[in-house]
Amino acid sequence: MNFARRTRPCVTVPSLSGLPRRRALVIAVLAAATSAVVTLGAAAPEGSAKPSCQNTFIPVVGGSAEWLDPSRWTQGHVPLSSEAVCLLGPGFFVADLTGEGHAATVTITSNMTAALDIASGSPCGDVSLTALDGVTIGKHGSVTLASCTSQAGPHNALLDVGSSTIAVGTGGELGVVAGPAAASTVVGNVAANGGLFSTQGNAGSVQIEGNLTLGSSAAFNPALDSSSAVALDVTGTAALSGTMFPALQGSAQVGDTFTVLTAGAVSGRFTGEGGHPFLHQPAEYFRLTYTQTEVDATVTVAKLHTPASAQVGGDMVVTGTGFPDGDTVELTLRDAAHAKFSLGSTTADGLGGFTAQVTVPASAAPGKAVVTAQSTFDTSLKATSKLVLTG
Repeated sequence: MNFARRTRPCVTVPSLSGLPRRRALVIAVLAAATSAVVTLGAAAPEGSAKPSCQNTFIPVVGGSAEWLDPSRWTQGHVPLSSEAVCLLGPGFFVADLTGEGHAATVTITSNMTAALDIASGSPCGDVSLTALDGVTIGKHGSVTLASCTSQAGPHNALLDVGSSTIAVGTGGELGVVAGPAAASTVVGNVAANGGLFSTQGNAGSVQIEGNLTLGSSAAFNPALDSSSAVALDVTGTAALSGTMFPALQGSAQVGDTFTVLTAGAVSGRFTGEGGHPFLHQPAEYFRLTYTQTEVDATVTVAKLHTPASAQVGGDMVVTGTGFPDGDTVELTLRDAAHAKFSLGSTTADGLGGFTAQVTVPASAAPGKAVVTAQSTFDTSLKATSKLVLTG
């Protein structure tokens, strides 16, 4: 048996408003009702009413317990579609939903990670969550939707919010994972104004049947896999901002291109990119290209060229290729005495190239030196060129 569970891509992501990225946990709430609201995290969104608790989950603090086990609920039964359901702390816990569940509203609160896992165990099977009034993932809340594949074939996972929205706030996480040949589908809209949104195809299908909005404080972590044609398919619109932290499944060579997402219409751009521990050198990165309906990522090497030598206090011309288009590139020089000097900044053109005339500081030490061009779009991206400074 091969089923995807708690296998979201692993990539180092900087702190998101003080919350370091946690290991991906698979979480979920089943709410099949015409009026269902799912809220995860330490608090309800500002301005929203705090849901009442009619049936409260009894967690295993530091461990996991099954949603469909009646003994895990204060009312002695699995939640009904008419009940307001709560999953409360203290501490870290996971609620496993391995089939189909129901609730009117669901609230998850903990002082650590409150996790709901929408993924079947053994045997592998279909799972679904319906919450037609939307899902809110707040701080310390995490939801993962995961389909799986067994010897009998693929089994799908569904998270259905109808025409409503899954809202990911600061410190929240949403992960969608597809097993081989299986489908993990979100019906409705996804809006990540903060927090982390991850996808992993595993040769399966990850799809949003609705619109995707990534805000300026959001982080998007797609797993790029040559066995998956598209990391994420959005049937509606994709409005992009925030930072992309791509993770590579397998290996890639310079020039390889991966489709990050397709959509009915793409607007905006990611405002930053970071985290390439799987590539071979600091000058390698995924260069993003955009069309009206697609975002692609190509493994690219940024290059910097300087003259073989330059006069201290004199001017020299430096050129760069392969940088993100429109990127602001910071230029620095480190001399033979290991002193570091700023040479200013320049802007890459639409093809990722630039030419800049800079002045070598008069106080730089003669001898071997290195010029570095560092991207501000992707601060892990650096290209260097060696030269000799003459007095």
